[in-house]
Amino acid sequence: MFHYFYLFTYLVALINTIIRPKLSQIKALKYGTDRGFPVSLIIFVRITQHFTLYSQLLLIIALFTGHNEIAASAQILETVVLLLYHIMIQRPTLLAYYEDFDKNVLDIVTSYTSPQEKKYFILWLGLHIQHTIAPLHLFIFKRHIHLKNDQYIATSTYLLILYGIWSFFCWFIQGHPVYPFQKTLRRSGPFYEILFYGSVIILCQIINYILVYYDNY
Repeated sequence: MFHYFYLFTYLVALINTIIRPKLSQIKALKYGTDRGFPVSLIIFVRITQHFTLYSQLLLIIALFTGHNEIAASAQILETVVLLLYHIMIQRPTLLAYYEDFDKNVLDIVTSYTSPQEKKYFILWLGLHIQHTIAPLHLFIFKRHIHLKNDQYIATSTYLLILYGIWSFFCWFIQGHPVYPFQKTLRRSGPFYEILFYGSVIILCQIINYILVYYDNY
């Protein structure tokens, strides 16, 4: 049942990104076309730029196939999503552009309490499915995931590094970073930028070691 639930919410978010671009993404389209980039490339970047696209995809594949390595990598990367999202969401503008939302909507849909206005409920729920419910799934419904430090820590680290490279390419194409906090880091200087990305890789390794310990009990 969960297989299809996550697949459905994944596809809804994907289709919504395609047919309902936000203001920042419309500006990115203009920026890219002004510099001669193909429209198809710019739209592809828009669709594939967010990290949760990959972490949740791994989770869905793991649930459909039961593949141990994919499930373990999904659990590690989804835990990174869970931690970073709930740390940064204390300042929503670190993760999303205010111009993409009406006044105060960003604060409403990223809060922990259900919005009073029903029109925001679906967006609020979707964000929590992506960043809270899905990342916790493999902890709550653990199914034969056997973690091995030497194998999965390398896989997850490579995936994080590849995504980091991809996010910088997306920045180059769109004229703005995937997440606003990346611009804040860039303005702070290379030391803080390297420190943050290095810390995320280290966090991935720490999570792996904790999950290995958890796996043994």
